[in-house]
Amino acid sequence: MEYAIVLFIIPFAVMLLSLAGSWLVRKVWVMPVICLAALLILTITVFNDSFVIWVSVYTVLSILVSYFGKTGRDLFEKHKKEKGQ
Repeated sequence: MEYAIVLFIIPFAVMLLSLAGSWLVRKVWVMPVICLAALLILTITVFNDSFVIWVSVYTVLSILVSYFGKTGRDLFEKHKKEKGQ
């Protein structure tokens, strides 16, 4: 069961939350920091020390998705602004 959580549920949640967070907050670094903190807390409370490797992978994933989300938001606003003029 832990493998399903680590390989499917947590990455999907990280991508979804990073995309939504970067879209709403408009900052690239906010959601990766929140994901890092939450995953480190999970490492201490639920998983063992080997989960730290996954924490680093998911933090990088969160940075990438947040960057793409912010870029998408900027392009959307640029297109909306150009269309409105």
